[in-house]
Amino acid sequence: MNRLLFLLSLGALFAPPPDARPAGRTDTDRPVRETRVGPPRVIGRFPDSAATVATPWQTVNMTFDETLDSASITTQHFSVVKAGGGALQESLHYYEGSGMGGVNIDFTPPLETGASYTVRVSGVRDTSGNAMPDSLPVTWTFSIQAPARVTSVIDPFNAPPFSWKQPMTDRNTTGVDSASFSFMPGHGAPAIQGNPGAAAIAFIWDTSASSWLLRVPLDTLAPQKTLVWQKLGTVLEAYVFGDGGASQFRFGVEDSVDIYPEGRPRNHKVSRWYPLTWVGWRLLEWDLANDTVGVWLGSPTLGGQIRFDSFQLRYLPGKSARRGTVDVDQLQIAKEVIVSVTPPPAGVPVRYGLDQNFPNPFNPSTVFVYRLPADSRVTINVYDVLGRLLATLVEGFVPAGSHAVTWNASSCASGVYFARLVASDPGGGIRYVGTVKVGLMK
Repeated sequence: MNRLLFLLSLGALFAPPPDARPAGRTDTDRPVRETRVGPPRVIGRFPDSAATVATPWQTVNMTFDETLDSASITTQHFSVVKAGGGALQESLHYYEGSGMGGVNIDFTPPLETGASYTVRVSGVRDTSGNAMPDSLPVTWTFSIQAPARVTSVIDPFNAPPFSWKQPMTDRNTTGVDSASFSFMPGHGAPAIQGNPGAAAIAFIWDTSASSWLLRVPLDTLAPQKTLVWQKLGTVLEAYVFGDGGASQFRFGVEDSVDIYPEGRPRNHKVSRWYPLTWVGWRLLEWDLANDTVGVWLGSPTLGGQIRFDSFQLRYLPGKSARRGTVDVDQLQIAKEVIVSVTPPPAGVPVRYGLDQNFPNPFNPSTVFVYRLPADSRVTINVYDVLGRLLATLVEGFVPAGSHAVTWNASSCASGVYFARLVASDPGGGIRYVGTVKVGLMK
């Protein structure tokens, strides 16, 4: 079935003429949905009711159990309101797939950290004219986590060629008749302003096989392999377009690359599976410190330095469509930035310094005080005795003065650790490096 895309600006009461585009989303293997007599129903929503998501770059997605009348996709029928504030400036995008309709709501500017939002949907019609009653709206509330985050893009998928291998060349791919990984111009996630396109994973499953896995690995020599991070305070995320075909999607990473830079099978780790039952875009997030680690080649734990490895899909007999296309956009990590600044004493410090933490030894939290004689770009990292990065306490520009930051080591074992401060001038020149040894006793 063709995918339709409709854009509506704030205040528009009727959709502009449709800009339909063949998208290769046909699937004759799935049963045709029976025509409903009643109004369309919301059968999937994201972020879900009472959910708290990690980052503010969200797109709200709703999947309906049938296709919709595009003229009813208006800001009169879809609204998002910030708690304690008013309605947001939003744009609407409509898609179709697997006999269902999907609507995305995107925002300019993006949502805010620490805020809560309420979504309201009513009056939407299906193609037979059946409408959701205005008197019985569908409403739900979700929240954004409070910590501020900075992003590092692994791959924006803005233009080919990509530094990725084709799935059919990967030895882990099995139960697949055919598959490809390519660039799809003009179909980037609308949440990204001026987005030129996205990556597309097209596939046909071999339904007679006994097991199924499709792996799209990042090339071993890709420059993205040099981007590494630790799990604490880090969220791995990407915009993923679901076609409603009910295949499943997950992220793959390699851990302990600081110890095994060439990689090894037991260090291949994966997220949980995300069922692709929705139609439209969602921002999938994997909180590496707090979310479930799936089961694949290695143990379901993460440690040491981490780098990206692959996208993976699988087929579920009796549930998944035989063929489909899943789009992926803006693969990135979002790192939590915690900068706790105390009022400076009288006068500005005359020299840089990182004081011994207090208390020391400690359990589970301790405070580091540092001094800056000038505005500086500051990084404070905590390492274990093997030199593995465990936490980034400060990362960003900090004004001149005396400051303090707290490290909560509740997830770490008793032992010796090292905190290292690097202060640079705005031009990147290093002005100071200081290290203190700390002891955690539980």
